[in-house]
Amino acid sequence: MENEKITWGIFFSGGGRCAKDCLDLLTEGRLRGHKIKCVVTAGQPAGNLKHFSDNQITIIDRYPGDFGSITEYQIWLADILQKNKIDYLFLLGYKYRIRPELLVPFKNRILNIHPSLLPSFKNTQTAIQDAMDLGARVSGVTTHLIDEKIDEGFILDQEAVRIPRNTNFTTIDIAFNKAGIELIERTFNLVKNEHKPKIYLDSYIKEHLGRSKT
Repeated sequence: MENEKITWGIFFSGGGRCAKDCLDLLTEGRLRGHKIKCVVTAGQPAGNLKHFSDNQITIIDRYPGDFGSITEYQIWLADILQKNKIDYLFLLGYKYRIRPELLVPFKNRILNIHPSLLPSFKNTQTAIQDAMDLGARVSGVTTHLIDEKIDEGFILDQEAVRIPRNTNFTTIDIAFNKAGIELIERTFNLVKNEHKPKIYLDSYIKEHLGRSKT
């Protein structure tokens, strides 16, 4: 039934390529059991919005610049998301840091995708280029939970990407994008398998954190 689906808010900045990839997975039937209820963008220009509106997905079209501060904006945003009964938030190339105003009501329910194998190349907007500049032969993509520290939240899944010698950014960016699509699909499946009403992923996180300490 529709009301039993896990509900999502998708956050993105700029052109929203990764967010559009996520929508494509949904419309292709590869994210069964999930529903994208709304998208949140970081401001104009924001690409791919028509793709979402065409699929009856709500677009939250007020931006941080409309408020006195990012804090005020995220307080307002948290209220809107809770009223829409959103289970999880997924940051797919979102440029703003998530603050306590969203972290507290959505604890362990905010996911991010990062173009490196964390903890390598964390807290950078140029992780792919950084890996290439240092001569790394392997990097990758990570999905993880957001917490108070940048790129240090609980890791959900990772996908490695080989970086051939003498490659260029355009070529390797295509490989990272392909890996990201595969990882997004796996991460949605992980959430579907481990999600529990009202406690979300808490049991899964506690179980795996306990294993890491033994």
